[in-house]
Amino acid sequence: MKYFDWYAAEIAWREHTDVEHGAFRAVEEDIAKSVRLLGEQRAARSRLEERCQSGRDYNLACCYAKLSRSEEAIDCLERQASGSQTYVALVAGWMKNDSDLDSLRNHPRYLALANRMEAQPAPAKG
Repeated sequence: MKYFDWYAAEIAWREHTDVEHGAFRAVEEDIAKSVRLLGEQRAARSRLEERCQSGRDYNLACCYAKLSRSEEAIDCLERQASGSQTYVALVAGWMKNDSDLDSLRNHPRYLALANRMEAQPAPAKG
C-alpha cells in the first residue's frame, strides 16, 4: 500500500482554492466596478442630455421672444425652473441680462417666473 500525504494534499487544496477564490474575488470586484461605472456613465449621460435639452429650451425661448411669440417663449423658460438649484440660478442670471428676452420683460408670466426663480434658495457651496 502506497503512503498518501494528506497533509500535502490539504496544503495543495488550500493553495488552489485560495488562488481560485482570489481570482474569483478579483473578477467579482471587476464586475462590481464595471456595473458601478456603467451606472455612473448612464447618470452622467442623463445629466448631459438634460442639460442639452435645457439649453435648447432656453435658446428656443430666445428665438420665440425675438419673433414676438411671448407665450411660447415663456413656456420654454418655465421648463428651466424645474432644474437643479444651480441650474435655475444660472438661468435666472441669464434671463436678467439677455437682451433676446427684452420683449418679455413686462409680461406678467415672465415677471412671475423671474421672481419665482430668483426666490429659490441659493445652491449650497461645498
